[in-house]
Amino acid sequence: MHFFVQYGFMPRQYSPEKQCHIRSEVLIAGAGAAGQAAAFSLRRHGVDHVLIEGRNRPDGRIKTQTDGMFPIEHGAEFVHGSQVITHRLAAHFGKRMIRCALPEQQYLDGRFADFHDHLPTGAHLLATLKDAALVQNIDCTAVPVSDLIDVINSSIIGNRRWCKRIVANDTSGDIRRVSVAGLLENVCNGFENNYRLADGYGSLMAELRKNSPLYLNHPIEKISYDDRGVTIRTQRAKFHGRYAIITLPIGVLQSDTIEFRPQLSQEKQAAIAAIAPGEACKMIFQFDEMVSPHLQAMTETTLDSQLWWPSEWGLTERGRYMTALMAGNAANRYAAMDDEDAVYEALTQLGSMFGKRFVNHAKKTSVERWHHDPFSRGSYSYIPVGVDPSVRRQLAAAECGGVLQFGGEATSSQPGTVHGAIESGFQAARAIRKNSMQKA
Repeated sequence: MHFFVQYGFMPRQYSPEKQCHIRSEVLIAGAGAAGQAAAFSLRRHGVDHVLIEGRNRPDGRIKTQTDGMFPIEHGAEFVHGSQVITHRLAAHFGKRMIRCALPEQQYLDGRFADFHDHLPTGAHLLATLKDAALVQNIDCTAVPVSDLIDVINSSIIGNRRWCKRIVANDTSGDIRRVSVAGLLENVCNGFENNYRLADGYGSLMAELRKNSPLYLNHPIEKISYDDRGVTIRTQRAKFHGRYAIITLPIGVLQSDTIEFRPQLSQEKQAAIAAIAPGEACKMIFQFDEMVSPHLQAMTETTLDSQLWWPSEWGLTERGRYMTALMAGNAANRYAAMDDEDAVYEALTQLGSMFGKRFVNHAKKTSVERWHHDPFSRGSYSYIPVGVDPSVRRQLAAAECGGVLQFGGEATSSQPGTVHGAIESGFQAARAIRKNSMQKA
């Protein structure tokens, strides 16, 4: 029997002594954007399926919470681009999309930049770096982005430290490890053409999984498969199916927490080992007064806190929340602190830019260390030095004649995006329907 789980309903708790057996045509490992997109596609075509999730909530690295009038995104936040599948899904479900346009300001080594600094926008900077990489006579897979930045004339990119912070934040990695090829594979960035869902990303995810059987609190321990089907074992249950779609994050696949029997192919294991899980720390601050007008901008800084913006960006002109996003080495430094120290450090940096009064007016904070979360073990993935980006195609390739399909942003040609994850889920579901029809 399936137990349907929507917001507000917890899954049935299974006793380890009485392990349940659940059968379905398709088992979907992971209830993030890719898994829920696959569930939506299968449901529309009448294919029996279940979603299996280790967390006590769905949505993966999307984490929308509503506090007051507006949704606050503790994970993925923006829709990058106007032509991606997220817009079509939002229209299908009657969800309103909001264009997010904020001015950018830069805080460089103790002062705000002005027109004398000749700094490009974040989007223009990333485009400039990509153009420079294409004209350089280099092996893009062998050169780290940090080396590329060091050889470009500073009159083109402006402040190098600021430039390195921007790239680390956009790639979610240590730029001494991120390859130039990894920079070039990103077809969009977080500094231009951004949109957000008026009701939050979580509202779209709820529509995707609506009426799909969802099992929460089921961390996967073992996946056994052969040409006859798949068994996924958790502590509380065994799930049996004809096919499985594996949408687990790359950091989880790299860990020793899940056993595949038989082992995955050598090509698949090599692809899993090659792609790097990113490092990101996201902090949300609620203040007891409206945020000042001069904070109503995207603030890029050479400080470790890297990037700040009003959390209700696009939803209201004056809100009470601020978001800070740190990636790469800065994220590792913040993640090593306890919450109290991390919050104090970030607020101190905010105060150094805009005045210490902000430190005293923060009344509520949250800290998300996505690369320390046991169910994600990383933020979005990146291509490190020495790896060809085509490895993502190998990660996406089916195993065992199509019995195992793979999805998730790390398998996508649009990595680091929710729309890339969604597309990968649809693609895996299509592959299973095609495979099933061929065998019928």
